[in-house]
Amino acid sequence: MPRLEQDRALLDAFRAGRRDALERVYRAYVKDVVAIVRYGFSIEDKRVPGEPDAQRQLDLAQDVFVKAFSESGRKSYDGVRPYGPFIRRITRNLMIDRARKSGREVPLDADDGEDREDTFVAPAEPVDAEGALDFKRLAEAARAFVAAQDEELATFVRLRFEEELSQADVAARMEVTRRRVRTLEERALSGLAKWLEDRRLSW
Repeated sequence: MPRLEQDRALLDAFRAGRRDALERVYRAYVKDVVAIVRYGFSIEDKRVPGEPDAQRQLDLAQDVFVKAFSESGRKSYDGVRPYGPFIRRITRNLMIDRARKSGREVPLDADDGEDREDTFVAPAEPVDAEGALDFKRLAEAARAFVAAQDEELATFVRLRFEEELSQADVAARMEVTRRRVRTLEERALSGLAKWLEDRRLSW
């Protein structure tokens, strides 16, 4: 898709909260957000861990887009610098807030060096979900896909993507060959893509 900062019509529609514009931006950046939430990030000598629980990953990603797509979030983006560092900053700030609430020692802000030159900050005031995309549609569709599969594939998905085991560890737990695990992974990924496509969703 065109970069938000380079497409004036898209930027104006985004700032106005038009759903089609929000959806285009969401689809362009959701993978970045989910990756940060899942794997965490480092700031200098400190590490903010990722979220291992699949449902909490989806909930936190939803919170990121609720904040970014709120009226204050849309207006806080200046439309000049790239949007990627902006949405990543919001993601990291929310993860830091969550880590602090759990009692962990974390850095003062989310400036991990990747975007050190930018000065974007996530809006601090409470926001509502109006105008934000319903990220949970995706989670519900993914869960429905898994529920519709046979026991072997459902077990594979749980071990590989929820428990985040390596292919070798999955093979050992399921007592199958690595080749079988690779086959199951291909089935899961292609099957989920088709399932979401049929429902006009995409990851």
